[in-house]
Amino acid sequence: MARDSRTHVASVPRLVEQVLDEASLTIGAVEAIAVSIGPGSFTGLRIGLAFAQGLAYAGGLPVVGVSTLEALAAVAPAEPGELVWAALDARRHECWAACFRRTGAGLERLAPDAAMSAAALAERLGPETIVIGDAVERYGALLAGRGRALPFETFHPQGDVVARLGWERLARGERDELGRLEPVYLRPPDATVGRANPLPASIGTDVARDHGVRLRSGERE
Repeated sequence: MARDSRTHVASVPRLVEQVLDEASLTIGAVEAIAVSIGPGSFTGLRIGLAFAQGLAYAGGLPVVGVSTLEALAAVAPAEPGELVWAALDARRHECWAACFRRTGAGLERLAPDAAMSAAALAERLGPETIVIGDAVERYGALLAGRGRALPFETFHPQGDVVARLGWERLARGERDELGRLEPVYLRPPDATVGRANPLPASIGTDVARDHGVRLRSGERE
């Protein structure tokens, strides 16, 4: 397994356990799992999703996927009626981007998640459009003077926003089929992961077990 994969695999369970401990909770108190499904880093997405799926399977919990760009757009302090473009650096002079309109009830999606050149994104930005994401800093020369840019250091994707958007999906009666939920890459990864380096099957179930969740039949106790 590649070094960055090993780092992600080791750090994600520790971070989840830390959050649970700080809140004096166990996995057994969790009622559903919301997970950011991209677009984004190939390694980060596959590890995060595998972990969420392991937790959901172990606890018999519903799971919902949330677009990373939607979670990013939800952070923007936009007024009802204002447009928000969420844009993340995809390298190769490209962005992952999507457009939303702020409404009184939340966000209305106007364009699907897409990979596009920074120049193509710039052409879509009006003077009053809010643009949020690390693509603003990465392609500042192209985007300068187009839209109202928000600093990524202050306005970035947050776990609590992913949780809220996931809860809203559940409240509408939506949920994803555990075995079919997959990351959104929008383009092939820069490197191919070999079959010899699969993710550990226990990446999510181990944390659930350690926090007192009885695993489903067929899983390790």
